[in-house]
Amino acid sequence: PHPPASRAAMAALVNALSAHDSPAAANALDRMRAELALYPYAHEHALMGLGLQTPFEYCQQMVLGMLAGERSYDSLPNFTAADGVRLLGIGRNEYIATLNACKSGRRGAQASALASE
Repeated sequence: PHPPASRAAMAALVNALSAHDSPAAANALDRMRAELALYPYAHEHALMGLGLQTPFEYCQQMVLGMLAGERSYDSLPNFTAADGVRLLGIGRNEYIATLNACKSGRRGAQASALASE
């Protein structure tokens, strides 16, 4: 079952899709992605009809957001994580390696910025 916030976002998405309201559907999709919810495959055709995100784009942006926020891979629900592996080829080990590389890159950039001052 979806957590209550995800259910509310899904309801908002369904309402927006039935009204053909692209901005509201995009907002609901953004909210679902922020809550790490699984892509709404049941509504994929309607989402594509409004020119919104593909499952790949949705998952990619979710992972990039997690990396930017330095969120743990373990915060990702199991079905969403499985979808990420299927679509992006990024599992737990690849995510952790990428997160560590991002962190060390940021530290290196911070160190070089401090050295130049």
